[in-house]
Amino acid sequence: MFVKFPLINLFMLNLILTILFTSWLLISFRVFDLYKIDHLQAIIFNYIVCALTGFFFFHNYEKITELTSLDTWIVMAIVTGSCFMPTFYLMAHTVKTISVTVATIASKISLIIPVTVSILYLNKSNGISILSGIGLALGVAAILLSSIKKEQEQTTLVSKSIFQYFLPMLVFIGGGLVDVLINITNFKYLPADKSSLFPFFAFSTAAIIGLIVLVIQLVFRKEKLKLRNLIGGIVLGVPNYLSIFFLLRALRDFDNNGALIFPILNIGVILINSFIALFFFKEKLSIYNYAGLLLAVVSLLLIISN
Repeated sequence: MFVKFPLINLFMLNLILTILFTSWLLISFRVFDLYKIDHLQAIIFNYIVCALTGFFFFHNYEKITELTSLDTWIVMAIVTGSCFMPTFYLMAHTVKTISVTVATIASKISLIIPVTVSILYLNKSNGISILSGIGLALGVAAILLSSIKKEQEQTTLVSKSIFQYFLPMLVFIGGGLVDVLINITNFKYLPADKSSLFPFFAFSTAAIIGLIVLVIQLVFRKEKLKLRNLIGGIVLGVPNYLSIFFLLRALRDFDNNGALIFPILNIGVILINSFIALFFFKEKLSIYNYAGLLLAVVSLLLIISN
């Protein structure tokens, strides 16, 4: 007897594209290290590229002229964009002062926040069966296991200050907050014909904040602009815009059911990046990582079989 997957149809295209473009973002950061690209400058340029992409493509320049008031979805886009830079900074600071492992776990399990909000606030519990619930629980376990690095790569927290214990929690909250804002805006406020404008306003806000940070770097910290950082921003920027654009469409395809979309998205990204890291970057996985990948596959099958 074959298991039926009713979600696998043309509507899955937007979700698949979201997974692919999101995976590209993480892969890009791996490549940046090889070419000694400054992450912060690349991220700042990335937001500028995102804003330009949103302005010149999808006929957004025409849609912007049609706006006559500061609608709620525009305010939500500005709030969402304001969360981009701080979340990236907190993640980078967590990696620097604690460990990559802790930062990875904190960012990945943030899917719990949009899933919970989707079920309790947006009343999307009808899309979650017992099997899907088990799949979600296995997905969280898979994320934890797949994030564990070898013992020698981990950093002890014993000597860290009290404030640094809160950094992973702030990364967790920041990542989850962005997903929640996107889900709620798309569900309650964003008209279908303005869906490409939401990421434009969000990324424009992030770009403005990024430019302020860049000026501070250049003037007060005497940092220098480098061409490779600009190239890194371009490589990162277009996929970044498209990842949000297709996420909005994927949410709309599935009635804004974030409790379904975000687990599939996060688990899919983990699977793709793990295999790319294994076969292209020749990274060695521990037994915990392999167990996490296996659980991720089982989790994904349970969730989409609902």
